Amino acid sequence: MSVKIYLDSVVYKSGKNPIVINVSNKGKALRLSTGLSCIKENFKSSKATSKEEHYKAINIKLKNMRLFLENELIENGNTPDWKEYLSLEFKKKFRGYKEPEPEQEKSFFEWFDEWINNSSMAETTIQTYQQTKAILEKFQNETGFQVNFETVGTHFRDEFTKWALEGYNDKESKRRRKNTIEKWFAKLKTFLSWIRDKGIIKVNADYKKIKVIRGQKDNKWEEVKYLNKEQLKKLHDLNLDDHKEEILNLFRGSRYKGNKYAEDSFKRVKRVKDLFLFMCYTSLRYSDLIKLERKHLYFEEEQIKTKSEKTGSKLVIPFFDDYYIKPVEIAKRYLKMDQERVFEYISNVEFNRDLKTIQKYLDIDFPLCTKVGRKTFVTYMLTARKISRTNVMQSTGHKTEASFNRYAGIDPEESIKEHKQKAEFLSKTA
Repeated sequence: MSVKIYLDSVVYKSGKNPIVINVSNKGKALRLSTGLSCIKENFKSSKATSKEEHYKAINIKLKNMRLFLENELIENGNTPDWKEYLSLEFKKKFRGYKEPEPEQEKSFFEWFDEWINNSSMAETTIQTYQQTKAILEKFQNETGFQVNFETVGTHFRDEFTKWALEGYNDKESKRRRKNTIEKWFAKLKTFLSWIRDKGIIKVNADYKKIKVIRGQKDNKWEEVKYLNKEQLKKLHDLNLDDHKEEILNLFRGSRYKGNKYAEDSFKRVKRVKDLFLFMCYTSLRYSDLIKLERKHLYFEEEQIKTKSEKTGSKLVIPFFDDYYIKPVEIAKRYLKMDQERVFEYISNVEFNRDLKTIQKYLDIDFPLCTKVGRKTFVTYMLTARKISRTNVMQSTGHKTEASFNRYAGIDPEESIKEHKQKAEFLSKTA
């Protein structure tokens, strides 16, 4: 058992050598860095030989280190892990080392935050999960029901549903609220599955029994709202200048001062009409449409290639004109040499509000909204162009048939026409 202090052969730029300690015990050696250094000429017999105050301080530190190590070896030198123990205690006493504090156990909502912050989801998707977390916290605060990995199961579902439905009494509002609740549960289950897969925390197995209902109204078939070919053509040909004065009057009045706001709003309504048509022609969501750039348009290849902000899916969209679908015409009208974005920004609120204005001049009995654009594209491609569902899903970014089906409408006239053609063919070949 010995403790030796010596100079390392390494020479710093300052011309000094580091001072190290070698501890030998039971045939094993431990090398320790002291954090001190000295010029070779001023070091002899395990200590600094210079009488300068700086070197005197070094010798005092080296003496204390030697005494500490010798005492520790006497008390703990016979233990199997003496090297690890001595190294750690030496660093703590002389090198300022502090052991990391044990990690505090994260709460349910802290884990929820970590999952969101480390995810690769699109910003809009992240916002929906943040909203889910906020509503769960509100439920806990208002009811006193502790939301954690042990309590989230079927009992939690019943209590949460009862709380979330308070104040929703009529049949229609209750149906819509239940759909929202089921979306919250779907996101909660996704988070809990992530926790389960990590294998760090035990999750209440009952969470799997929280069935997420995605049915239609009263479990009955609900017609998909879309524009048929004739309505799409009528929207394309609609000249809003013929209705300018009427539209301007919508933006005049006590709430607004002067005509400039009304004129600017009229110009925006005209742009909204074109952008909505582009949605119908390409299936792009509002978030992807507003961020569409010149680099995404491949005129020679007749394709739009971009990435869905919501799902991260790569989209390949046909980009050529026919009698009903004219995406190239609109894109060329708005492309400018001095800007990368194809379309000027319009807020989602203004977009959907202006669609209601446009709807007045179309013969349709359902409200226009951005989703109608995607449903129009899907239905047109399936029923008019007879494109396979797989290819259409490549354009829309849908990953499952179930979600895709909610966007696929049926054109009754086209459906009957196709059935008759098949029936006539079978009759002739019988």
